[in-house]
Amino acid sequence: MFDQMDNEKLFAIKLADNDKKIRDKSIKQLQNYIRSRSITEQEPFNEEDMIKLWKGLHYCLWMCDKPIVQEELMEKICNLVDCFNNSDKQVMLFVRVYFITIIREWIGIDKWRIDKFLMLIRCMIRKSFGYLNSKKWNKTLVKKFNNMMLNLPLNINDNKIPDGISYHVTDLFIEELVKFGTTLKPIRAVKILLPFFKLMAISKKKQFVVHVKKRLFEQIIECSDVGIEPEAEEEIGQIKAFGLQLYEEEDTSEYTIKFNYELIAKKLFKMGNSTGCLQRNKSLIFDLVKK
Repeated sequence: MFDQMDNEKLFAIKLADNDKKIRDKSIKQLQNYIRSRSITEQEPFNEEDMIKLWKGLHYCLWMCDKPIVQEELMEKICNLVDCFNNSDKQVMLFVRVYFITIIREWIGIDKWRIDKFLMLIRCMIRKSFGYLNSKKWNKTLVKKFNNMMLNLPLNINDNKIPDGISYHVTDLFIEELVKFGTTLKPIRAVKILLPFFKLMAISKKKQFVVHVKKRLFEQIIECSDVGIEPEAEEEIGQIKAFGLQLYEEEDTSEYTIKFNYELIAKKLFKMGNSTGCLQRNKSLIFDLVKK
């Protein structure tokens, strides 16, 4: 039976095997397979190939129980990005199909397994930022990444996209982006936020707009000199930037990021006045502009 299968389907089966030794061996073999196939560039992976591989990777993590082992596996999965020989097209396809997979499989994830899949979302966002950083935040690549985010995990108006994924990505976005802040110029830092500018205008779910406002834009404002009252400066100074309170045991002193706040205000104002902006979202947008 295996002789008649393509490599990707065979990997999917072995990655989801009950035997941990087989799963571990399959991850190593997959790394080598991607590297060897990417070097030639004659047979690039297509979406169907990636869907099969991600099906196996999803259930490889599903079968993984111990927290430390889960973290190690997630690192190996995310580091597959490094095996595509710096092919932007293949890396973006790999990340895109990951989101297609987690969106498709989300409804089947039980409460005992949800934490590790939420963590994988975080790890994949972080790895994506790492790849963009290695490409010096190339404009074309950032635009493709933003479009992918809008069409998949942040597509809050599409009922097929679980709200839990959209909210989770919003919560972690700045927390992960700030780790690359030293290499990210203020204007580029604003451009990576473009999906959220658009979401503030077009989201049909007001609760989500409020969430983006609070968890993303207000955090950015609070961690700047903009809108901070003098008597509050001492208190603000004690707050770790961008929600990094989650990392109590981690040294976050090196995490800094600068935004072009004037550009943020201009883009918000433009979105608030755009024809596509929903009337009920305007007050929330202009409230941010005033800050």
